[in-house]
Amino acid sequence: MNRARDRLTAITVRNASKPGFHHDGGGLYWQVSRFGTKSWILRYTINKKTRDMGLGPLSDWSLAEARERARKFRQQVDDNTDPIEARQKEQATKAAEVASRKTFEECAISRHESKSSAWKIKKHRDQWVNTLSTYAYPKLGKLTVADVVKRAVADLRRPIWLAK
Repeated sequence: MNRARDRLTAITVRNASKPGFHHDGGGLYWQVSRFGTKSWILRYTINKKTRDMGLGPLSDWSLAEARERARKFRQQVDDNTDPIEARQKEQATKAAEVASRKTFEECAISRHESKSSAWKIKKHRDQWVNTLSTYAYPKLGKLTVADVVKRAVADLRRPIWLAK
C-alpha cells in the first residue's frame, strides 16, 4: 500500500462522523459536513488554479469506487483537461441533444399551428388534427422524427387505406 495514497479504510469511512475533510491521498477527500452528510471531493490544481470537484455522496460511491473515479479524473488533469469543465460540456451536449429531439406529435402540432390560418373553414382545421390524433399519434406520436421511416408510415396507413 502506497503511503501517499489509500490512507483511509472502508471501516473508517463508514464509522467516522467528525465534520471536516479527511484526506485519502492523491487529492481525494472524504468530506463530512456539519449536518452529518458524507461525500467525496477531488481537489486538484490545473493552470495554477486549485479546484474542488464533487464526486458524489458516500451512499452512492464506496471508497474503492471513489478512488477509481478520482484516478480517472486525475488522468484528465494530467492531460491538461479540467474535469469540471469537461463534465459541464458533456452535460450541456446531452441536454441540447435531448432538447433537439422532437417527436412526430410535437412536429405535427407545430405544423398545424403554422398552417391552420390558411384554412378558412374551422371544420378543415379540426379535421386535420383529429385525423392525426385518431390514426397517427397512437403509433407514431411518441417516436422522434428521425425514427419515423417509410415502413412505419406504410404500416400505419395499410389498414385504413381502403376503408377511409
